[in-house]
Amino acid sequence: MSERLRWITAPHRGLYIHALAFQLSDSSTKCSFPGPKWGYLVGVGRSEVPSIDSHYDGADEDESDYFTRESAEQAALHFGQRVADVILEFE
Repeated sequence: MSERLRWITAPHRGLYIHALAFQLSDSSTKCSFPGPKWGYLVGVGRSEVPSIDSHYDGADEDESDYFTRESAEQAALHFGQRVADVILEFE
């Protein structure tokens, strides 16, 4: 993995969405994808920085293919916004 990991953060309805995209190490060796695939980790919380108090989830249920860091980050932010909306519905 040549690129360094980085968290990106976006505000949404009073909460913060934290996204971390990472290259999947085995995806390019087992299939004939046009490049490495990316996955993501997303967190939703009240802090502007990722913390242990955030609710985290990976892309296990997401069956989409992401071939760039930016596309995985965008998907994570979108998913995080949906999670935040659900959290706020039940408060």
